[in-house]
Amino acid sequence: PADALPNGPESLRLFMNKPNALDFDAAETEAATQEIKLNAAHLAGDPIPLKYVLFQNVSNLTIFIPGNFGGLDQTSISQIKIIGSVVPQEGTKWSPEHQAAVAKGDWLNPR
Repeated sequence: PADALPNGPESLRLFMNKPNALDFDAAETEAATQEIKLNAAHLAGDPIPLKYVLFQNVSNLTIFIPGNFGGLDQTSISQIKIIGSVVPQEGTKWSPEHQAAVAKGDWLNPR
């Protein structure tokens, strides 16, 4: 992959539900929820399956990209798609319409 996309990310470190923002040192040294080594197929758009049991009840997700295939100063990413579903919660203060909008991914117009 280094020849085709030298500035494409080589790996991802995913952190779930961290109470505070991570700085670069913490993102490199703390235990990640999941670490993923990428390949050319991933960079071409193939989905990257996550370990389902690790990503339940996600409130926030931090993505750290430690480097790229070419060892360059800048890493290029054209898009990130996160595929999942929102599970409506009983007793929530959100209306059913709001929960449905969020489940569709309509983050800008949830009501």
